[in-house]
Amino acid sequence: MGTFLYRIHDFLALIKVLSLPRIVNYLKLYLSYWYTRTGFGFIKAGKPATFSFEPIASCNLQCPECPAGLHELTRNQGMASYELFHTVLKALAPNAFYTTIYFQGEPLLHPHFEEFVRMAKEHKLYTATSTNAHFLDEVNAQALVIAGLNRLIISLDGLDQKTYEKYRRGGDLQKVTEGIKTIRRARTELKALTPLIVVQFIVMKHNEHQMNDVRKFAYDLGADVVELKTAQIYDMNDPNEIIPINSKYSRYNRDQNGLMHLKSSLPNHCFRVWSSTVISWDGKVLPCCYDKDGDNAYGNLSTTDFESIISSNQASGFQHRIFSGRKEIEICRNCPEK
Repeated sequence: MGTFLYRIHDFLALIKVLSLPRIVNYLKLYLSYWYTRTGFGFIKAGKPATFSFEPIASCNLQCPECPAGLHELTRNQGMASYELFHTVLKALAPNAFYTTIYFQGEPLLHPHFEEFVRMAKEHKLYTATSTNAHFLDEVNAQALVIAGLNRLIISLDGLDQKTYEKYRRGGDLQKVTEGIKTIRRARTELKALTPLIVVQFIVMKHNEHQMNDVRKFAYDLGADVVELKTAQIYDMNDPNEIIPINSKYSRYNRDQNGLMHLKSSLPNHCFRVWSSTVISWDGKVLPCCYDKDGDNAYGNLSTTDFESIISSNQASGFQHRIFSGRKEIEICRNCPEK
């Protein structure tokens, strides 16, 4: 089966999970969002249509712009339990159709990651995750295929070891390339149509000379899709010169003093915050994936039910601020969402 047919199957898999209650919920979200965006009033209808769940908040690599790998997260680092994910699925799956089982950290470090996938599939959710592929051995690859993972995003930010490890510090490019081949082989051997193998290449100054070659490189390994992605930085002085020269692949502009500024004007609206949520490994309900430290948590599922959390003053207050002063919210200042 060619790559195109795998993409078609992936699209149909997404359509298949769209039950009538989930479609109705999404319409509620969409219409209430646009009503609120017009300024006539604040009306929030519907529950999260998508959500991210964090299996683990630590990583085997030390990427310079990743707080998990650098152990710079201000919140505790740990590993999610089955019980928490069961609680999350019970609360969100009736209305949500898509879950990313990943937030911070390397998800395959969780010893039973495939169980989370299996649990999500039992609730008829489309499942995705993102990995650095260092743990995609034969056992894990077959487990992911058998569990039914729909989409596997693999980070590949260099086509030779020297380029790759400049950002993926502590990483081994050969493990990544072997991981891609292994998951492709497992899919073939098990006669499965999933997961869709998506190779993601973050364009940076030190690797932008390779971005024209990455598609052939990744497709030869067995990828179905190759995506070019812009880098996020935290120090707007950009001392390590991550931002590429080709401005098309940068989410920032550089001013005459060398400081970086987000290209987005940060308008007072954000459908991502409106329609999705993030659950940390210890049960915190967060507005979006940019709240890496959990500073804007709406509540915690270990002490409060989800319905009470998303209808709380904390949740509605944050969403009100999105529509009145998004530029004043710290986690929004580095977000390209338009």
